[in-house]
This record gives sequence, structure tokens and C-alpha cells, in this order.
Amino acid sequence: MKKILLSVLAVAAVAVSCQTEKLEEGTSQTGKTVKIVAELPETKTIFNPEDKTVAWEDGDELTVVVNSSSAYKFGKVAGENAFSASGVTLQDGQNTYHVLYPYNSDVKTVDVDGVACNKSGSKRYVDVPSEAAAVQKGINNADHVKGVIYGYTTAADSETPSVQMHQLTALLKIDVTNNHTEPIEVRSITVSTDAAGQLLSGTYYINLETGGTESSGDKYTYNYTTLGVTNVTMEAGATGTFWVSAHPFSVPQGSKLTISVETDKGVSSDERTYESALEFAAGTVNTASFNFEAPEAIEKLTVAEFLAKEVGDVYYELTGTISNIVDTDYGNFDLTDDTGTVYVYGLTATKATSNDNSFSSLGLREGDVLTLVGKRAEYKGTAQVGGPAYYISHVAAPYCNVTPSTMSVTAEAGTTTFNIESNEYWMLESSNEAYTVSQKEGTGDAVITVTYPANEGTEPVEVVFTVLSNSGVEKTVTLTQRVAGQVIEPTELFISEYVEGSANNKYIEIYNPTSNTIDLSDYTLEIYSNGKTTSTSVKLEGSIESKTALVYANSNADLYEVPKERKSGSISFNGEKGDAIALSKNGVNIDVWGIIGSTADYGKDVTMRRNPDVTGPSAEFIESQWTTYSKDDVSDLGKHTMNE
Repeated sequence: MKKILLSVLAVAAVAVSCQTEKLEEGTSQTGKTVKIVAELPETKTIFNPEDKTVAWEDGDELTVVVNSSSAYKFGKVAGENAFSASGVTLQDGQNTYHVLYPYNSDVKTVDVDGVACNKSGSKRYVDVPSEAAAVQKGINNADHVKGVIYGYTTAADSETPSVQMHQLTALLKIDVTNNHTEPIEVRSITVSTDAAGQLLSGTYYINLETGGTESSGDKYTYNYTTLGVTNVTMEAGATGTFWVSAHPFSVPQGSKLTISVETDKGVSSDERTYESALEFAAGTVNTASFNFEAPEAIEKLTVAEFLAKEVGDVYYELTGTISNIVDTDYGNFDLTDDTGTVYVYGLTATKATSNDNSFSSLGLREGDVLTLVGKRAEYKGTAQVGGPAYYISHVAAPYCNVTPSTMSVTAEAGTTTFNIESNEYWMLESSNEAYTVSQKEGTGDAVITVTYPANEGTEPVEVVFTVLSNSGVEKTVTLTQRVAGQVIEPTELFISEYVEGSANNKYIEIYNPTSNTIDLSDYTLEIYSNGKTTSTSVKLEGSIESKTALVYANSNADLYEVPKERKSGSISFNGEKGDAIALSKNGVNIDVWGIIGSTADYGKDVTMRRNPDVTGPSAEFIESQWTTYSKDDVSDLGKHTMNE
């Protein structure tokens, strides 16, 4: 029987437990620059497999929580073993400094006096970022291993306190040997235990009193930790090293530790029951040894053959065309071939990226031909490919889209733009030679500039731009140029401002450009998170007067005052992984900020306002209609300027 040989080697303490930092003397004032001097070697921040150390390098950032109430970003000073931040407010009397690495913008702070949140009895906590989503890029590469380093101290203003830093995570060095006769692609490695109460990954809190970490005690903690792996193909007989991070845990006598290796040939697992207890402590690299049976070859089936199989744990390979995408976040859709259709519940690139936008990140669309592996399952009597199914490969279907599909311009000569999104060659034609385009053909995405003359006639001019792709997909953009003095009366509400500010300061402004008061009972705000094509609805109530802007906010927003009835916890977005917001009327999106279904990062840490020349909504996001301002700029909320 062929085997994959795996071992966890080299017990050694991570040399960070004695590293010391000094805080320079500070005074009580606003806007002071405070420096933290790190007495560490100037090498790098990652875990170093050679000497088992963690050290600083230029570009590093720390989270420093002052008095357990205000969190600041401290950046490393170039050429020095120091970190500094400006705008730090120091209080009179005792000052407590909590220092976290790596920097975490989502750190939740607490009040030492017990007034604020994130506490349990007398314990106070700060979130520890989960290491479960770590990804190793390439074989024998420890760049992703940072762990969590923490320290705290209390001292008066007149003193120069020092901070003792400690490693809070345990590390496992895993060597995998390919004993197949052909290359294998390693996709993920999972470590798990059946020991009760042992949680290896998820959301953990630092106990500000003891300096240790504890589980949050909710559903976001797990008895396993998974390392995603990319760009690793191992030839027959080759051995590669992988570094896995975990919350400290133990394996009591009689409990099991299981390690699974997911490859393109399937998943191999081995488990061991220990006669004596094992301790996977913080700041250590831990030892164990495992042997893996190579998985059996995966049977390739048609959809009809797959549906004829019994429900079970056997993986099968399927190839078909994607249709009826239900959820891009979890990867739920139909897969069809010449023999039938089956529903796929949960598609992921690796176990590490399950339920983490992997479907969208793979760039899949309806019409693509997809190859996957999955198990025969059923839900309420209906057959399906049980989740997660694992992505193997895909062939992209040709596509060609244009946005926006309609445009309106004034009678004066000028320019405007529209977008082409395509994965193949396309050609563009104008129905009126006087209306020229900047690019008549191309391959892939493009921004097309239309240059138009003045309309000196008495009737509007309509011009059609036709985009024809190599595979025959045809799209049109219709431009209407008004006559001199012609005014188009606005008829519909639109989104006029977007604020993605610090903490929970998330705001959406709606503007009524019409001459009438509008009843809001038919309208909702639709919040699309992380590339999803499904949304969370926030129902609008009351009415909005003519030429008036109304602001809606997250329940905990505090930069700009909003009435309670226009606050909602569902108004939550961070500008990352494809957040989008739509204004919907009677269930139809009439105005959209962002790109629904995309996982691109945009709109982070900014305020964006609709330009004054925009007089109505657009069901397609047109970035040129918006002007970007700095983070937390709420100076224009509650009012909007529109050209009449």
C-alpha cells in the first residue's frame, strides 16, 4: 500500500518569552507622540525555523491599548528598535499599556473599572486574531507563522515602564513525504483532537489580568486548526515542511490526536491514542510522528451515475456546467452535464477556506465548466453533493458585460465613460460616427471614453454603442444627448453618501431629488457582505421630504448623531471582500453602491459622496459618479448638493 509519511519534529521553545520593551516617559496631553523601544534583534517578524526566534523588522505594527480603553497603532521607526504613534492621549495617574503583535484593527478594548464590554466576572479581555485561516505559500516556507505576542505593564506618568512580551500560540512543524509514484498537490493540513474542552482555533481573548488566552466560549471556537496550502506540488519521494499554528491545548491520556492531509488525490488521515498526556504549550514547537495511507483513486462519474450512488463518505469526481448560483459565499449552485443536474452545497478550494468566499475568489461564474470532488448526500430527501465539495479545476465560459447600459448627457460637447468587463476579444461600433470611442477593440476589461459633439438641434440625439465579443455575446450602451435647456425632472431616490469609518461608524445617506415627499414604506437598504449575492434587508419607514437627505447608521455609530429609528445593527460593512449596498424598491434594486457578487477590496476606510451632476439612481455601480474623502469625514452627512 502506498503511503504519505508525515511527522511533527523538533521540540524547541520559541525565544520570545524574555524579550523586553520600554515605554518612554509620557505626560498627560492630547496629540503626544509616544514611543515604544523594542530591545530585539533587527531581523524579521516571522518565526525563524533555524534558531526558533521571533524578531522585528521595518514595517511591523503593534496594537497598544492605553488604560484598556483606547487602542492605537504603533508603527516601527525605520532604522531603530522602536515603535511610535502620534495623537496618543495619556491620562493623569496610573497608566496601563497592553501591547499586541500582530497589529489588529478590530481589537476590542475594555474599561479596567468594569464599565465597558468584553468581560466575564473580574476578567477583562482583548480579542486575539484567529490563526485558523493562515495560508502557507510554497513548500518549506514559514513566512505565515507569526503567532500572537502579548505583554502589559502599569506605571505612573513619571516612570519608564518596561513590557514583558510572551508568545501566546503553539506551533507544529509538520513534514510530509510523498510516497506516491506521481506528484501530489498539497492543499491543506488539519490538526484536531477529540479531547473534551480542547479548542485549537477560533476567537480567543487575552486575559488582561493573567496575560493568558481563553476561548470566547461561543460557536467561533473549534477543536481543530487548519493550514491552507498554495503553490505546493511535491514530486514522488519529496519531503516538505509545513508550519501550523494553534491555540495552546493538551491531549489527555487516552485521547486522540488526528492529522489530515488534503491533496489533489484525496484526503488522508491518521489518528493516534496516547498512553500519556501531551501538552502543546504556548511558545513551543511540538513533536509527534504519523504515517498516512494514500487515498484510493477517486472514481469519475456522470451526474446520473453519482445520483445512483448511496449516501456515504466516499468522494467522487464530477464535471459539469454551473448554473442557478444561490450563494457565492458558501458555494451553493446547480451542476449539470448531459445526464442530469445535481445541487452542490458548499464548494471550497481547501478546508482552510471553507465558508470564506472561496467560491467567488476562484472567479467562478454561471456557464463555467467545473470539475470537483464531493460526497453523495441528501437534504430533506433531495440528492446533493454534500459540503464541502472541493474545487479541482474549471474552464471559464465566455462573458462580456457593459456598465452602465444607458447614459444621459447635456447638449454641450464633452466626454463620458462606460465599462467593458470581458474575458475574451471584443469589438465596439458606434451608430453615429460623430460620437467616437477611445478604443474600438480589445481583450479583457476596459474603460471606454466617449467623446461627443454639441447637440445644436431641437431634438435629443440617441446613439447606440454595440460591443460584440469573439464568441458572439452582444451588449449595447445607449447614450441620449439632451437639447439645450432641456431639464429632466428627477423621479427617484438614490444613495448620496457612503461612510466606512472607524469602529462601528458606518453610515448610508439617502437623497430625495424630486419635488415631492416620498413614502419610504416601499424601500429597503440591502447589505451584501463578503461577495454574497444574497443580502440582509433594513426596512425604511416614514417619509422623506423633497430635496432632503436622510442618514442611516449602525446601531453603535457615534461620529454623527442619527435618530434611533434610523439605526440598525445590520448596517455593517468594512469595505473588504466585496461589500455592497443597494437601495431597493418593492424588492428591486434601483441604486447600487459597490459590485454585488465581487470579492474585490474597495471602499475601505473612506467617505464617498455622489457627485452633484448625478440626478438619479443607477442599478449598476458607476465609480466615476463618486468622489472619495478621508476616513471618518462626516462633515457633509445630512445634506446633499445636486445640480438643478
